[in-house]
Amino acid sequence: MSNVTFAKSVDAFVAVEKKGAGAFGTLVEFAYNVVRELPSATAADVLKSTIKSEENAYRVAHPKLDAMPTSYRSAKSVVLAAVKAGVSLIREDGTFKGKTELEKECKEGKSDKTPVEKFTIAMNTATNVFADCATLEEMLACKAALEVLASVVVAAIKEAKAD
Repeated sequence: MSNVTFAKSVDAFVAVEKKGAGAFGTLVEFAYNVVRELPSATAADVLKSTIKSEENAYRVAHPKLDAMPTSYRSAKSVVLAAVKAGVSLIREDGTFKGKTELEKECKEGKSDKTPVEKFTIAMNTATNVFADCATLEEMLACKAALEVLASVVVAAIKEAKAD
């Protein structure tokens, strides 16, 4: 029979779920230590690069690991999104925020963007997607979509000037 008891099994789950000191909390603390002295404009890029470097080192030390755990990847995504959005990782009392709290603040922050900011983000996304086009057909389809968008923008400007 194995030495692993039910209690040890439950203890492992409790440690992962524990607020603040659990798996998510330790990732938030790591991220906070990386970005706390950085200007917000560069914090997300530095954190992303640091995490990638740490992941590579971890994979070298653990060659049997096929992929990072899904729960880790999800947590990393939330933390990176929060840093990118300029959301503080800590509360006013100095404790680290939880996953749901960060997700909520990121979502709230998105609604504060002006239409121009949203449009700029959409154009940046479209530019990145266009870079993935591999065939002439895909590029022409993107061009057609852009022409439709341009005609909508031009019509809206003409209408606004007429008012």
